[in-house]
Amino acid sequence: MRPVRAHRQRAVRSGQCPRRYRRAGVSLLELIAASTILAMTLVPSLRLMRDSLKVSRQLEVRECLTTTAMGALEHQAQQVAAKWQMTSGTDRSYGQLAGYPQVVVGFETSDSPSVGGIKDSLAVVSVLAFEDQNSNGRQDGSESAVRFATKVARLQSYSLEGSGL
Repeated sequence: MRPVRAHRQRAVRSGQCPRRYRRAGVSLLELIAASTILAMTLVPSLRLMRDSLKVSRQLEVRECLTTTAMGALEHQAQQVAAKWQMTSGTDRSYGQLAGYPQVVVGFETSDSPSVGGIKDSLAVVSVLAFEDQNSNGRQDGSESAVRFATKVARLQSYSLEGSGL
């Protein structure tokens, strides 16, 4: 075996060896061309992934806002139906329970005719949920928000159920 190996090494150095013994290599130009093609396909795909993550985050926040606003609306409607007390305020606990401490819920209940209610008969419950990005407690123009409203009639059965009878 030794003489064959020595013969092969001499043939490779002199450039006279058969094709099966030559090393297949890549030239620097081919390497640069392959790297350029790879970069041309990789950069747009990374940009697409970045944009899709951004859209995914926006959808997740809007889903949380919608779910939180509906929960707050149902809670406030239940409170009005049971006790017929008109209130307004803001609350961060709805968002914190959902895992989003930056979500703020503002609610208002009124039976005033100016908002569509009927005094002592029909109340309007309005809820606004928004992502408070700057933590100032107010909705700014750039912050995502969802608003829902409903009306609740004053019925004897609601007040009896709310009082526990």
